[in-house]
Amino acid sequence: EHFMDLEIFDRAFKEKKDIERPLELNRKDFEAKFPEIKPMAGRAFWRIRELAAKLEKLTIELRQLKEEKGKARQALQEKWLNIAGPLAHYVGDLGMPLHVSENYDGQHTDQKGIHHYFEEAMVDQLYPDLASKVHAQALAQWPAYKKKNSLKTVLQLVQMETENSLKAVGPMLKIYKTNKRVGDKKDAKRFEAIITQRLVDATLTLAEIYRRNLGWKFDADKFYFFNGEPAFIKPGDE
Repeated sequence: EHFMDLEIFDRAFKEKKDIERPLELNRKDFEAKFPEIKPMAGRAFWRIRELAAKLEKLTIELRQLKEEKGKARQALQEKWLNIAGPLAHYVGDLGMPLHVSENYDGQHTDQKGIHHYFEEAMVDQLYPDLASKVHAQALAQWPAYKKKNSLKTVLQLVQMETENSLKAVGPMLKIYKTNKRVGDKKDAKRFEAIITQRLVDATLTLAEIYRRNLGWKFDADKFYFFNGEPAFIKPGDE
């Protein structure tokens, strides 16, 4: 549910050109038409759309309550937060280049181990400055991004994010291959531009999905929410 090995999907789609817009199919229909694309090839596009649909349903209910306050609104707010949080995780995952390629750990290019190195070691070395840079760049790019993409579907938004991530795979692997890897801050600086842009891209994608699910009044009156581990949200339309 956290990734999409795009090359696997592309090969299958070329073999079945008669099926138009296959990614627009719901999960059940897609798996019926493409049984050769196993779940381990990734299902993030479906997971994100399913969660976004659940969030949209809750948003409509919250808007319909209008000015009503109290337990009914707060119960919906809790459900909204329990969907919005996990949704951010999956959208963020697609900002990571190695979450969108079948070469997810460099195993096909004799670079095994790069996934952890890039996603954790290098990102950790760039904190806390990285967070400030991503925040500033996302804010600067947001007005133009919103104007350009406000009419795109959720699928189109995450496809755009994923395609940008795939473009970063080659440059990232090249940096990893052509430089000594000691894991320090100097090493991380080589990856900083890629990491920053991928985080900014994921942030903008998520912000646009969130924007569509606002417009309701938050009831903070004696609202205490301490659900540290929400119940598992089963994949699927229901």
